[in-house]
Amino acid sequence: MKQKMVRNVFVLVFTIIYGVGVWAGGKKEEVKTIDRPKLVYLTNINVDTEGYDVNKNPYLEYIEEKNNVDIEIINESGNAQYTQKVSVVFASGDLPDYFLVNNLVRPNYFIFAKEGLLIPLDSYVEKSKYLKTDISSLSWELSKIDGKIYGIPMQRYDASPRMTFVRKDWLEKLNIKPENVKTIEEWYRMLKAFTEQDPDRNGKKDTYGLTGAAGDEYPLYIFLDSFNAGKAKVVNGKVLPNYVLPEYKEWLKFMNRLYREGIMDQEYLVNTKPQMWEKIATGKVGAFYHFWSLQEFLGLKGKREDLVAMDPPLHPDGSKAGNLNQYPVRHWIAITKKAKNPQKIVDMMDWALSDEGGVFVHAGLQGMDYNIIDGKVQIKPERKGKSWAWRFITLGIQKTKIDDSIQHILKQSWGELGLQHLQHSDRFGTFDEITMLAPSFPELADYDLQSQRDEFRDKAIMGAINIDAEWDNFVAKWRKSGGDEWIRLHTQWYNTRK
Repeated sequence: MKQKMVRNVFVLVFTIIYGVGVWAGGKKEEVKTIDRPKLVYLTNINVDTEGYDVNKNPYLEYIEEKNNVDIEIINESGNAQYTQKVSVVFASGDLPDYFLVNNLVRPNYFIFAKEGLLIPLDSYVEKSKYLKTDISSLSWELSKIDGKIYGIPMQRYDASPRMTFVRKDWLEKLNIKPENVKTIEEWYRMLKAFTEQDPDRNGKKDTYGLTGAAGDEYPLYIFLDSFNAGKAKVVNGKVLPNYVLPEYKEWLKFMNRLYREGIMDQEYLVNTKPQMWEKIATGKVGAFYHFWSLQEFLGLKGKREDLVAMDPPLHPDGSKAGNLNQYPVRHWIAITKKAKNPQKIVDMMDWALSDEGGVFVHAGLQGMDYNIIDGKVQIKPERKGKSWAWRFITLGIQKTKIDDSIQHILKQSWGELGLQHLQHSDRFGTFDEITMLAPSFPELADYDLQSQRDEFRDKAIMGAINIDAEWDNFVAKWRKSGGDEWIRLHTQWYNTRK
């Protein structure tokens, strides 16, 4: 009797200290343990969570169970709102343990590090199992401030994911062979035919070559690198951003030509993203520039087989051009000085790059999203391609190496053609290397240089100004309104770095 009581007490103590968690059908059956360290995570979950609460769902519970932590998520889904949220939270002094640093928050990332609000992570990374080997030196370089790592990069496995797709049926109806569409002028003629030759055969003039959406400049980028207009350059010893270069002016004139002739959707500046995708999915637009994954298009019952992956238009000299992307890193995870368990956070990021973490992000939960059949992950038909973005944002980062097991999962989620599109996007991906690697300069915080660029770009494309007549005025005004300081700081950095 006494032996039985001792055994029961041991079981009770073990349960209180460590907890018991049983997973069945992707659902955790037991309560959380009570001794696990609590981590507060400020993030930007801006994807579909299938109606789940971000703080109460099977994915978060699985992460907590596997890493022996309790996570409280503070979420702001809107990108602009998240930037504001980060500023408010840090101004309050009530810091989270760790937070997501996207491209909009990145300037603050530099400021917070210099103010001592973040902890350097070099020693933690050095002791890691996967982080130090599986993430590229370029991605770590993009994480450094004054030579120290302050953020763990969520390196994309699709390093440069954007590319151009064209409607296959329109090419066939208009007898256009994609292999014959190479130069900028050949692309122009194809897009013009999409607009003027009734490719949907409905007898109406209601189609466009291209479209876009408010607040999203990427749909305009099909021709940007083709005009050599997408990257900063060193001119006469000074670093100049791409949008004050003569090549950018020529790109603007070409885009104005597309708009003036009705080839560009006249509502491209006021379309919401859902409206843009509705036009693409319902067959009103012939070509578009987007992620190879095509999630929005597929979500509207579009079919990957109905599209042709197109190489970017060649440079004017006939050389290969690329598809521009901003960074090979989607975001960074930074740890604040408040964190009492930074090692736990780094260990969790390291686990994300393990085989187990990779299966979780790319396939989901066993029983809920997939089953194991003949020793292999088999995703349920209704769960293919579902919620992977939600999982990697909730976790923080994802496995970067596409080994055989992950490729097996990706093939199920995206299909053989999807993997071909992934390879296509990587083959033509390119970056503005100077701007990408340059630090964020606090001295430029008081200048709104991007708004000046955007305003001139939009007016130029829509024909509200004469581009040739106004170009020199635009550049001069930009330089006086902070542009000279931009040039000075970037040139100084570039020369030191070189």
